[in-house]
Amino acid sequence: DVIFQIAPPCLPFGGVGESGLENYHGKYSFDTFSHMRSVAYSPTWSEFLVSKRNPPYNQKKTASLESLAKVSRNWLPLPRLGF
Repeated sequence: DVIFQIAPPCLPFGGVGESGLENYHGKYSFDTFSHMRSVAYSPTWSEFLVSKRNPPYNQKKTASLESLAKVSRNWLPLPRLGF
């Protein structure tokens, strides 16, 4: 019976808790021993815009950040989006 369970590589082999040693076979083994983490990808063109907020700061960067802080956010359609 064990051979029929372990032979197909697409099926997980093992049990849960007291009945076995989790799932060890192919992708299931990889998933069992992997720590899933999220990854956020941002477009490369956005780095130019975002780099203004990173140090080192100079007078020009500080002035541009202060002017952005004063910009009115009324142009955003937030009520239509449900915010």
